[in-house]
Amino acid sequence: MKKRRIRIHKQTLKQMNNPEYIYIWVNPDDLSIAICSCESSNKDAIKVSFKRECELYSAGLFKELKSSDKVNFEERTYSLNGVISQGKKVAKFNILENLKV
Repeated sequence: MKKRRIRIHKQTLKQMNNPEYIYIWVNPDDLSIAICSCESSNKDAIKVSFKRECELYSAGLFKELKSSDKVNFEERTYSLNGVISQGKKVAKFNILENLKV
């Protein structure tokens, strides 16, 4: 949570069949994040550049996640492992499964 950034690596996007647009879905109740393929018409669509990984910055998102009483985030960098599902259109990451609480 050090830089309030989510970096989606190029390999993850490749496993998702290189979507042109994505959106981020966050469930603060179970502390999961999903990266979802979408159409450009989606109001939350983020254009993906395939020159490198995709980086998203959101102080509000990290404030919400840090307010959870389920985990104590430190000011450091985290690497989350997830699964690709639903026809390679969604990458889901469970924060609790990736952190030692």
